[in-house]
Amino acid sequence: MPPQTDRQIVERLTSEIQNLHPVIADILIKRGMNSFDLVRNFFKTDLNRIDTYGEMKDCDIATDRLVRALTNNEKILIYGDYDVDGATSVSMLVLFLKSFGADVSYYIPDRYKEGYGVSNQGADYALSEKYDLMITVDCGISAVHELNRVTEAGIDVIICDHHLPGDELPKVFAILNPQQADCPYKGKELCGCGVALILIKSLSRKLNKPNEWKNYLDLAAIATCCDIVPIRGVNRIIVQAGIEQINTQRRTSIKALLKIAGYEENLDVSDVVFKIGPRINAAGRLKHANVAVDLLIESDFDRASEIAAKMENLNVKRKAMDKDITESALAQMHLNDPGLVRHTTIVHSEDWHKGVIGIVASRLIERCHRPTIVFTNTDGMLTGSGRSVDGVHLFEALKSCADHLDKFGGHAAAAGLSLKSEALPEFIEAFEEAIAKQAPNRVSPKLKIDAVTDFPEWYNDTFDRFYAQLNRCRPFGPTNSQPVFATFSCQAKQVRTVGKDHLKFEVYQEGSPDIGIAVIAFNMAGHYDALASGETFGLAYNIGENTWRGSSSLQLTAKDIVVG
Repeated sequence: MPPQTDRQIVERLTSEIQNLHPVIADILIKRGMNSFDLVRNFFKTDLNRIDTYGEMKDCDIATDRLVRALTNNEKILIYGDYDVDGATSVSMLVLFLKSFGADVSYYIPDRYKEGYGVSNQGADYALSEKYDLMITVDCGISAVHELNRVTEAGIDVIICDHHLPGDELPKVFAILNPQQADCPYKGKELCGCGVALILIKSLSRKLNKPNEWKNYLDLAAIATCCDIVPIRGVNRIIVQAGIEQINTQRRTSIKALLKIAGYEENLDVSDVVFKIGPRINAAGRLKHANVAVDLLIESDFDRASEIAAKMENLNVKRKAMDKDITESALAQMHLNDPGLVRHTTIVHSEDWHKGVIGIVASRLIERCHRPTIVFTNTDGMLTGSGRSVDGVHLFEALKSCADHLDKFGGHAAAAGLSLKSEALPEFIEAFEEAIAKQAPNRVSPKLKIDAVTDFPEWYNDTFDRFYAQLNRCRPFGPTNSQPVFATFSCQAKQVRTVGKDHLKFEVYQEGSPDIGIAVIAFNMAGHYDALASGETFGLAYNIGENTWRGSSSLQLTAKDIVVG
């Protein structure tokens, strides 16, 4: 249960902010917004507020260097990672610079031949093609050797990255990374594409087109959602504006991608993560991320549709591969640790496809809530993808195991790494020890309840005000999750199954028999008999809408049902 909010604080906030609904006030206070200014800033998400986050270190000199490159028609190379964040970052900069007539091209490393980040092969390409300026996006901060080579050969390099810097930084022209200790920028949690957005925002001003950068908010929003960075502060502003752009001014490439996939309605954060993200990622996982960039920079709908169809086919293959490898990895996890008593999961096989091991790591965490690394064999080296859980910093754990690793990088929630096969046994134990030190007591995931309410507290004559303010709390995502409500002494009517696994019913609360609300309960068909027989239950739920044939109605989505 959520902690009880001091009613005096709720009353003070609702008196200071006219028409603030007390249930919404209660939720905001629990999330740390207990003053007029904090609530006002939370609700005020217009793009002008991005300027309040200050100046990013090296942004001015990077902007001036780009202006010089454009003025002198210099050759510019955009170098990016092969995931959603990298592909959108590359596409954003290519489109933006081409709109000003730049001589710009891009390079994304092959996931299997080169691995993550700036590779020696990528550095050789930049040198052989005699570029004047190289911009790395969503990578570069750890490529000390590779980028020093590029710089020493006379190519200026600008790094746009968001990963944690190591002890040594590349000697380059400029580094834009809010994670640098001496960077004053307040939006520390930007993704790589968010950092690139700040750069083109500054460049737009220098080029006397101060609104040009706004045309790329959709790409920045896609990256922000899919990179699972916190949806708060500047990220929340970007995502809200970007998703509105996707829904009202959908660019040709995204329109083609969604049409091929069968999704043409409005999207929210979850839709972006599960409908757009996997399709962009599938290109880099199974083929080459160039395919994704080719789509995102395409303006002709027919051509974009052809590329989108290829990406859809790759995504279908990716899903089948994901299912098979997950089943194999789960079996290995239970074989290695039958009682599931360890603090970590590490599994490996030479037969697993490198492109899906990150997804498989996430699947294993869903089954066993603990930091997980999935390895496969790549050219004689073990290549791994790791995922973590709340409260455990994966990158810091890997730093303490660095003696066993050949290469690693990432952040709190996710990381990539490689090591020699013979080093695996010692690494397994070192990683287990590192995680056990951070989190000695394993904690099972629990459903966090934001507010315990009776239906009349919000479903009454103030419902329109309540629901409007609930929607103003969007976009929901990490650190700003969709509120979960709980109501007790409930009964169900008109209970029916949907497919084999789901339920639909109307919920009523004792004492409020006139209020009946539609509920969809996914994967909860096991409660059918209890609910159909009239037993009372507690319901945890999200509040939303069901849209059918252009008509919308209130619907609760069950998160948990406790009978009795």
